[in-house]
Order: sequence, then structure tokens, then C-alpha cells
Amino acid sequence: MTKRLLKRTLLFSLTSLCCSAGTIYSNNFENPATAFSGLTASGTLTSLSTVTLPTDSGGISSPNQSTYLGDIGLNVDKNDGTYELVSLSLSGLVPGATYNVAFDLFIGGKWNGSNAFDGPDEWTLTAASGTNTSTLVDATFSNCAASNDFCAGTSLQTYSDTTPTGGLGGTEFDMATGADFSSETGTIPAQLYAIYDFGYDSGDPALSFTADASTATLNFERLNQNVDHYHDQSWGVDNILVTGAQASAAPEPGTNLLAMAGVCAIAVLKMRAVRSRNIGHRRRTQM
Repeated sequence: MTKRLLKRTLLFSLTSLCCSAGTIYSNNFENPATAFSGLTASGTLTSLSTVTLPTDSGGISSPNQSTYLGDIGLNVDKNDGTYELVSLSLSGLVPGATYNVAFDLFIGGKWNGSNAFDGPDEWTLTAASGTNTSTLVDATFSNCAASNDFCAGTSLQTYSDTTPTGGLGGTEFDMATGADFSSETGTIPAQLYAIYDFGYDSGDPALSFTADASTATLNFERLNQNVDHYHDQSWGVDNILVTGAQASAAPEPGTNLLAMAGVCAIAVLKMRAVRSRNIGHRRRTQM
């Protein structure tokens, strides 16, 4: 299956001569050799893995599948003080520059949103660089609707595309609000899911942070506010893309020579073309 990331990379553009806008980090988790590049697990997580999950609303067995970093937290004991944390280390940043973050978030299982009894189920993304720490996403997520037999009732969530940082006390919305795809069908709770896109398409939240150093850390984190959370609750990320200014290395002397040679060659061709037109014009006027 063609990854959506291939199409989305068309969003890249050039900025200035001193700094070039480019890809700081890109990972679609399809290559086992680089799937965990720059990533570390901590908190209640002891390791990282990849898993094949749907990319549409066709159910957990949909023919449209992609490789995600996941199922993070599946069958992992929940702890009110130690969370499920995946950290991504970035380097080569330009202090003072703004960096854009895009990714797909998979929320799987019986997430209960802001429900005070079975929840809350909160997920965050923060960016730390130097003395700066930015919250890009902080909201509760729910896969529980009144029609779902796996849940005690409807559980609302604070996430929507316009409130990615709704937190615990923000305005509440229906389950899966803002999801690009979701499925409420299945024979077990682990088959419930919703997929949220960030930073790629029109209408998605645009996420960014300002670097305060040449390095930064993105922290993808599920906060466990209730030790009674269910083991079927999991999450995953896919198509992580970080773009922005990158300090340009000084061109090699040979590169400069080639560029100058190219410019000279173009100039010579243009001069010949002009000369040819002038000669042709003189011959016509002498006839």
C-alpha cells in the first residue's frame, strides 16, 4: 500500500540562503532497520515495537493497513505516577527557528475520555528544547459511545481539531470528535479505534515549536490518571515528520566550481543565441 507520507512530503519548501528548510526527522516505520531511530521508551514501557494497523474506518481487519509504532501500552499495567512515554531526540536545529511536527495518532481500545469513573484517559505531546517546553497536544480521548456494549455509557473527550490542548478540564465533545477515521465495531474492546492526523491536511491541527538550542526532544505520552485503566487500551503513531530550518553546511569548493561552470555555460549559450539572431537579422536586412 502506498504510504500517505509519500504524498505529504510535497509540503516541503525552501526558505533562505543561510538556512535551508528540510526534513529534520522522517519515519514511516516501514523499514525495520530504522524503525526505532532516535526513539526511546520509558515509564511503564520497557521496549518499542511495530504493528500493522488500519488506515481507514474499515475495522481492525481492514485491507488498508500501515505499519505503526505500537501497540504502545497494550497489556501494560497502568500506573498513576509512571506513564507510557516515547521520546524522540532531534538534532541539527537552528535556535530561534520554528519547526513543524506532523504525524498520525492511533487510539486503540476502550479509551474513556474524561469519564471520571473509568478515566480520565489523557494523551500528550510536548517539545523540549533548551529552556523552552511547548505543549502541542494535551487532551482526553474516547472510543466509548452509548451504542457500544464494551462501555458503560457515552464517554466524552476534550480533543477536537480546534482544541488539541483541551487538557482535563476543557470543553467536552462526543467520542472520536476530530478523528479522520474510526471504528466502533468488533468482538473485543481492543478492536475499537480512532485515527487522528496532525499537521498534514487542511483542517488538521498545525503543530509547531521554537527551538532554543540545536537539539530538542519530542515526548509522546499517555498519562494514566487512574490505576483501573484497562489493559486493552493502546496507542500508536505513524508517519512522524519534523521539518524546518537547518543550518547549511559550507559548500565544497568543487560544488562552487561546478555551479560557476554551469552559470558560465548558460551565459555562453545565451550569448551564442543572441549572436545567431543578430546575424540572421543582418542577413535579412541586406537582402
